[in-house]
Amino acid sequence: MMFPSGSRKKSVRCRPLGRSFGGLSGDFDKNLKLSQDRSEAVVQYLTVKHQIPLRRIMVPMGYGETKLLDTSATATALAKNRRVEVRIMANKGLS
Repeated sequence: MMFPSGSRKKSVRCRPLGRSFGGLSGDFDKNLKLSQDRSEAVVQYLTVKHQIPLRRIMVPMGYGETKLLDTSATATALAKNRRVEVRIMANKGLS
């Protein structure tokens, strides 16, 4: 991946991180497992579809209902909380 650095472009190695979250509905342990399964599906997608080597991907994390964006019991809150995030971690030291 290339990022501008002053007047020159600089190559930076990146490492994706898949994180998944659940909502307040249902059993806590089932939500935790479901979110872990979702984050592992992200890893599978990145390795199979985009041919990113598994060693380049950080450990997938499923958080279940432990990191809610909205604690109300509405359909909108449920939609906000059931999400998958992929973060790209840049590190010059990766090979």
